[in-house]
Amino acid sequence: MSDPPAAAPSRPLVRWSCLAAPILALVVVAGAVAIRHVAAERTLYEADHVAYWSLTRSLAESLGRSAWGAAVEISASVNRELNLLPSVPLAPAVGLGGGTRTAYLLSVIVIYALPALLLLAVVVGRLADEPRTGRLAGWGVAAAVLLLPAWWQPVALGYLDVGGVAIAALVLLAWLAAGGRRRSLVRWLAMGFLLALLAIFRRWWAFWSVAWCAVIALEALWLLLTLRPWTWRAAARVLRGPSVAAAAAAATLLAIAPGRVAAILGTDWADYLVAYKRHAGIGGELAEAVGRWGLLPLALLALSVAAGLASRRTRRPVAMLSVQAGLIFAFFRRWQDPSPQHWYLYLPALVVLLGLLLARTAAALRRPAARAAWIAVVTLCGVAVSATVLSDQPREGLWGRLAPGIRIRPAVRHDLDEVRRLLTHLDQRLAVAPGWVYVLAVGGPLTDTGLGFANLSLGTEFASPGFVLSSAHVDRRDGFPDNLLRARYIVLPEPVQAPQPPVHARVAAEPARCLLEGEGIGRAFRRGREVFLFDGGVRASVWDLARPLTADDNAALSARLRVYYPDRPDIWEPPAIGGEPGG
Repeated sequence: MSDPPAAAPSRPLVRWSCLAAPILALVVVAGAVAIRHVAAERTLYEADHVAYWSLTRSLAESLGRSAWGAAVEISASVNRELNLLPSVPLAPAVGLGGGTRTAYLLSVIVIYALPALLLLAVVVGRLADEPRTGRLAGWGVAAAVLLLPAWWQPVALGYLDVGGVAIAALVLLAWLAAGGRRRSLVRWLAMGFLLALLAIFRRWWAFWSVAWCAVIALEALWLLLTLRPWTWRAAARVLRGPSVAAAAAAATLLAIAPGRVAAILGTDWADYLVAYKRHAGIGGELAEAVGRWGLLPLALLALSVAAGLASRRTRRPVAMLSVQAGLIFAFFRRWQDPSPQHWYLYLPALVVLLGLLLARTAAALRRPAARAAWIAVVTLCGVAVSATVLSDQPREGLWGRLAPGIRIRPAVRHDLDEVRRLLTHLDQRLAVAPGWVYVLAVGGPLTDTGLGFANLSLGTEFASPGFVLSSAHVDRRDGFPDNLLRARYIVLPEPVQAPQPPVHARVAAEPARCLLEGEGIGRAFRRGREVFLFDGGVRASVWDLARPLTADDNAALSARLRVYYPDRPDIWEPPAIGGEPGG
């Protein structure tokens, strides 16, 4: 008896395989690039480049000791600027990987970037609403990411903010599932919860949530204006969904992170972030965006918006995503200019719009040869764009203008032996006379976070990084350098590592001047004999506290700062002196 014929694969299985395969291939390549990138790096990770790596390692260690203790830590962190919620999904994998940077980056890619891309592909498939395009949605999203390699730059730097893209994609899916009649309140409730979760995930993702709420409100207003026949019952149906989502978002925020909400609402962000506003006008900001994304991807994005608006099937979502991107730009630029991770605010919309165009164009080509040629050409263009971003080539010629201007390169320093020598020297000094260490620099080869997390970067076990205090860098954000008054040792790189002129960094520049000119606190510290040489011709010395600081010493520094900020006592008024080094 012959065997029965094998059953044909189910259509859902084929559809999901077509959706996932290109994205899985892309993520595998991204993981290989990440492994190679970390292996080539020789640097001191600092600030946000190390913050969540360190927090995730610590959470993994806490989970290993006590799940309840870790839960308490997570709950206590929710109202802080850097909360532990983004680390929760990553901590088990990072712990299994030994807490290495490679394990951390691979966890971000697999646990955050992969689901984000798959969810965006589902969004594209839902928007297409036809089987042929739906089967190509995964390829369209993968090709869009190749053409928009800014997707990977923050990951290479050590950011986990790509996780917000996954939450944003879930918001879009909840909105699509709510349907045109807005009768599914459960989905609107889910949307509200997700919008709140996104704002808690990382503070600046609140721009995406607020802009989406504004778009939903504008759409509801439009529906009210065009409602025929207009009745109170029909108007209530239009407003019910958005109102439920807004209420759910507000209730979630107040229930989970009331302190964070109060801090966000009570902060003058234009003043707080003024140092991060690089461009005086909109022209510079747009020029930066064009340089970052490249003319070729931007031209394709413009075409995708035009094609989406021309189609009745996609006009509504394309218009809403386009308006949301414009609102994000308008809101964000009031306070600061974007750093690499902030561009994620635009990527959910950009990937969906571009992926939809690419997939629909491929589906419209009826001849298999023509469709295969389109897919091959677009994929090769994406590979060329991404390869350019990963290369060391400067941005020159026609291709240089067409391709993005960003470069993703391993950070390599040639002075790490000198860093180890400095840490050895500090360990020796601390063994004789324990005390806090203050790094008096805003940037450059030595910073407080670079030195404070040096053991993570170098794989060493020096004692001195545990005694490095947080330094004041930005006047209106950090205020008076309180920790400076607690320091027994000051590490001072020269020339002074602050912007020139130090318009927003007087809290670093003026204390450095006091030391070098022997005024105020400079009378209480003595420069050590050892000199440490770093990349860029920077020389650093360690200053020891020779006698306790006095009110007169502090007054001299206070007077210098008061000249620049006479109406801001939080910047120039010194606190009481005190504080002994602890664990």
